[in-house]
Amino acid sequence: LMLKQTIAIRGGTFARDPYLLQRQPKSLLCLPMLERGTLKGMIYLENNTTIGAFAGDRLEVLELLATQAAISLENAQLYDRIEEYSRTLEQKVRSRTQKLQQEIRVRVQAEAALRESENRYKTLFEDSALQLWEQDFSDVKKYFNCLSAMGIKDFRSFFHSNPNSIFQCLKRIKVLSVNRATYTAFGAKSEEEFLANFHLHSLFSQDFRVLRETLIALAEGKHQFRSEF
Repeated sequence: LMLKQTIAIRGGTFARDPYLLQRQPKSLLCLPMLERGTLKGMIYLENNTTIGAFAGDRLEVLELLATQAAISLENAQLYDRIEEYSRTLEQKVRSRTQKLQQEIRVRVQAEAALRESENRYKTLFEDSALQLWEQDFSDVKKYFNCLSAMGIKDFRSFFHSNPNSIFQCLKRIKVLSVNRATYTAFGAKSEEEFLANFHLHSLFSQDFRVLRETLIALAEGKHQFRSEF
């Protein structure tokens, strides 16, 4: 847009503009800065000495400069967005790293406490004067679930009338560990020797009463069971 002084002041939209009335420019240019059809800004120029100062080759140069300025402004805004994204990403990475480090510290402390607890348990277990056994009944529990699926609810009556089921349970019991008092009582020199040669059938060969009552208690979901053997 080019405006001559006479046009700007004496007629048209800008005739009463206070700024133009005060400045009295000879030439005026308002040029849009476009980047791919998007308005990025405006270039405003005025000349107070020459009429038609922004015409011809000068206008072409100014239009080229306006286009370059729009591209530069777009690049600057893009760079600012990238910088902001980088700062945000860095903050997120730092926060996540700190969180992971905290989780690792907590895990290390928990594992150390667990090892200490396990060592304490092993010491108490191994040095106890009582015969202690660590057994795995998970396969027995699966057998109970199968019996329940078959409609069996009264396990006491079932085991009394089906003694063979006690043998089925006995085969599913796994002895994981015994303490020194246990394997020495059976004449073994080590836990490994005891576990390699011992069979639970021999322990209950004379009387299945205690085993039956233990199985009934487990099948009925009891958490405690006491009996003399």
